[in-house]
Amino acid sequence: MTHKPRPELARRPEPASGTAHSWEIWVRSARVKIQAMTTFSSGLGPQPWIHASFSFRGAGTDEQNKREEEDRQRKEQDRSTREEYERKLQDLEKESKKSFDRKLQENKVQMEKDREAWEEERGQWWENRQQQDKRRREQEQERLDKLEQEYKDKLEKYRIKKEAEDQDRLEQRKRLQERHEKQVEELRTTYEEEARKKAEEFNDFKQNVMKKHEEEQSRQIQELEEKQKQEMDDLKKKSGGTVTEQEEEELKMKHEQKMNDIKNKMIPEESWCPIS
Repeated sequence: MTHKPRPELARRPEPASGTAHSWEIWVRSARVKIQAMTTFSSGLGPQPWIHASFSFRGAGTDEQNKREEEDRQRKEQDRSTREEYERKLQDLEKESKKSFDRKLQENKVQMEKDREAWEEERGQWWENRQQQDKRRREQEQERLDKLEQEYKDKLEKYRIKKEAEDQDRLEQRKRLQERHEKQVEELRTTYEEEARKKAEEFNDFKQNVMKKHEEEQSRQIQELEEKQKQEMDDLKKKSGGTVTEQEEEELKMKHEQKMNDIKNKMIPEESWCPIS
């Protein structure tokens, strides 16, 4: 069996060393996007239920690290296996130059077939790996979309509930305001009524005090006039029925001063204080 030179076996491209890293960046950016959406723009701040619903952040980190470590080990294994095949083929190539041994040529052909099979198996493994990563990304996106929709639904429910509570508080405040105004009006009416009654009572009391004062003045004036008349009669008897003009004038001045004292006498302050 003669060996025909064949071109370099086509190798499936390895995933770039940054594939896992790119996937991690994508997941992180998605998480940051959702995290940013959890901040309520109206100032309400993150709600407890938001934290509960978005507890996926950080989930799957252990699994991702495990897959990255597995990929790293697989790449290292691929590298060492390829180097081993290359080394063996080079050794066979060197031997084939020294000898045209049929068995040696067969070994070389078999080695190339083994390497080709290994490359095929390796390419299939990485293709499956990429398909798995794609499915995981799709599942994660579905999960993120679901969480985002749940967030929007809960946010809408919260908005409706908040509007209802605000409306209820507004109506309650209106009722309290109306009740307060009614109470103020009732108090004002009651106060005015009581003030009117007190004023009437005081006016009646004032009239009674002034009436008593006037009656007392009249009584004292009457007593003074009677006393003046009595003193005049006594003076006439003593003088034998004749009273001089000077004596009469002195008696008048004496009683006139007392009369003025009675008329100018003020009502005592305690008289204006009604006894309750």
